[in-house]
Amino acid sequence: MIPQNDVQLIVEEFGEKKQSYDLSIIVPVYNVEAYVGQCLSSVLTQHGLDIQLIIINDGSTDNSLEVINSFINQNIDLISGILISQKNQGPSVARNQGIQCATGKFIALMDSDDFVEPQAYSEAVQFAETFKCEIILCRALAFDDQTLAISPFNDADIWEQIMQGRKCLAKLNYQSTPQLFALEPSSCVRIINREFARQINLTYPPGMRFEDVYPHFMMIERAKSIGLLDIVLYYYRINHPGKITEARDKRRLDIVRAVSSIAEDERLCHLTSREGIFIILELIKISYWCIRQALGSDREELLDGLSKEYNKLPKEWLKGFQKSSSFGFWYRYLVNLLERKQNKILFRVAVAAPNRFSVALFLLRQKEFRLLIKLTRDVLSKRQISISRFG
Repeated sequence: MIPQNDVQLIVEEFGEKKQSYDLSIIVPVYNVEAYVGQCLSSVLTQHGLDIQLIIINDGSTDNSLEVINSFINQNIDLISGILISQKNQGPSVARNQGIQCATGKFIALMDSDDFVEPQAYSEAVQFAETFKCEIILCRALAFDDQTLAISPFNDADIWEQIMQGRKCLAKLNYQSTPQLFALEPSSCVRIINREFARQINLTYPPGMRFEDVYPHFMMIERAKSIGLLDIVLYYYRINHPGKITEARDKRRLDIVRAVSSIAEDERLCHLTSREGIFIILELIKISYWCIRQALGSDREELLDGLSKEYNKLPKEWLKGFQKSSSFGFWYRYLVNLLERKQNKILFRVAVAAPNRFSVALFLLRQKEFRLLIKLTRDVLSKRQISISRFG
């Protein structure tokens, strides 16, 4: 549905409109003149699909709109869709606007500084059609804009645990595979059946940095049929100026809002510890990163907020996570500190990012003898304690 009578929007259709589309690709754009051309061009490498390209220019003040118009004019015979121009309202509002306009059987979301692998969307749609999946999740890689190096993304270990060498898995759900909750929450690494998105009222919270976190958990819990396709779909561009997720500002506090959204979702909170521990795993990874990156003036507010909201999550999740040896001592220790609201200790150990020996020394000084015993047991059982997994 194209928005009507909104004075803040300029809506333009381009290309030959199709009766139906296999996939609607939604691309919010804000001040990425150097990258949006590559992003949009990568969509053209998806052959065998009728694609509706929905571009939302979110009040860009650089030459992004000029790059977009040039791309459309040069490829008008190859692509069709909608260009929306609006005042700057943030990526969530732009995404929600795009979802309203989408008419494809499936929808996909891209960030305008990233790009996709040739034919990956085509393979994902075919897989979803074959096995009647509501969501298809694929792998992502990180692309360093300075060095051009490509590296595995931070959920690679979870992928390995689930796939165990298989190329694809279909008809999964959170009950059969609770590890799905611990996969990368970004909406950009998946395609979503549009009717399913409508049924669950998929929207993204406005004005929030970690806008993908709650929708990820909500989608996994609601879906009856999820597919995993072990191919690279998406390339995250990192280490470049203007990257929203790399900015060190007060928006790091938004992780508190994300945890709060989960605590307020009754359906999620009715999950058992078997599923909940994987939600905790993903949350503590993101929380740790935010604590490490927080500016001094924001640290106390961040830690107070996280401690408060973690204690609203089901107690059996927190206890079950701390008892499980599958996640390594360090993650469990951070959750233990949040639950006990030991914020000063939490920040000191998080920023220090120590190895197991300095962790042991710190625990000894803090007289955390029970935790020290657990750490020793982990070391003796040759479990991996390395903090390098935090990224």
